[in-house]
Amino acid sequence: VLAKVNVEHSSAVFVNMDSDTEKLVFILTMKKKFSDLNYIVTLDNTDLKATLLEAGATYTLSKTDIAAKLLASYMFEPDVAVFNDEIIAVAENETMYDMKQYLVTEDNPYKGMYYEKVFYDLKKECNAVLVGIVKCEGGERKLIKNPDMPITVAAKDYLLMLINGRAEKKVDKMFNVKEGYHDDQY
Repeated sequence: VLAKVNVEHSSAVFVNMDSDTEKLVFILTMKKKFSDLNYIVTLDNTDLKATLLEAGATYTLSKTDIAAKLLASYMFEPDVAVFNDEIIAVAENETMYDMKQYLVTEDNPYKGMYYEKVFYDLKKECNAVLVGIVKCEGGERKLIKNPDMPITVAAKDYLLMLINGRAEKKVDKMFNVKEGYHDDQY
C-alpha cells in the first residue's frame, strides 16, 4: 500500500494508529526501508516520547500535553489563549494571524543580513513579526527562538513569523517562495 502511494517521495509521514505500541513498531519497520523520511507521531502516553524519538520519529505530539498547556493558558492568561486559538487555527480572512515559515533562497533579499535587521525590516515593510530562525547546516536543523545574539540569515535557513493574510501576500512576493517546508531546498 505504501509503495502505491509513493511514500518514498513524501517529505513526511503522519503516524496515527490505535496504540502507541503499533506506532512504535510501524516507525521501526519504516525506518529500515525509508530512513530519509520525517515521521510525525501522535502519542497517548507522553512517557514514550523519548522512545519514539530514539526509534526514528522526527516529531512527536502529545494530545495531553497540548491540551494541558491550552487549559492552563485559558485559566491564567485568557487573552493569550484567545490569540493561541487564532494562531493554531487556519486563517479564514486577511486579518487573522498564522505562524508561518519561509525558506531563505539564494536570491532572498535578507540573505546575509543580521536577524535583528530582518526583524525590524519585516515589521516595517510587511507588518510581519519574526519570532525565530531555523539554521540548516550539514543536514541538521536547529530552531532558535527569538535569538538574542547576532545571527546572520543564510540560504537554506527558515524564518518563522507571525503573519496575517495581508502580510503573507507581501512576504510571498518579497521571498519569491510559498510558505512551508521545502524538502528539496529549492
